[in-house]
Amino acid sequence: MSLYLSDSDEEDLLKLVRGLSVKEEPVKEKPIVKNPKLLSDLLETLGSPDYVTWKPEDYTDAVCKLVALEPSCFEYSLVKCMFDGRMRKSYTVDTIKRVENPYLFAQFALKKLQKEVKYTGLQEMELFHGDAK
Repeated sequence: MSLYLSDSDEEDLLKLVRGLSVKEEPVKEKPIVKNPKLLSDLLETLGSPDYVTWKPEDYTDAVCKLVALEPSCFEYSLVKCMFDGRMRKSYTVDTIKRVENPYLFAQFALKKLQKEVKYTGLQEMELFHGDAK
């Protein structure tokens, strides 16, 4: 749909638009309310990976934790093996760390469940990040 204005209407419209001012209001940040009981119930219902040892009460002050894996643990061996299979260049693994964020995990698990109901044959993929020192 096209709108055609006469020259005088266009001038009137431009005067009106130029006369408008935008009042910027500061964005009010909503405080993050942490609810360990709700999180605990949600994680129990969704089920969390076997290797995760988080307790919701550990996350009342922090949203996430960075956990260094011991080279002797199963998860370290599993991640290193998957990483080895995808690397084409030579490298050395100094440490492997897991980010534990039960809030993000719960969000991910709910979205995954929603997608599994809607679509069939979905495959979860692993993502790795490394850096050079």
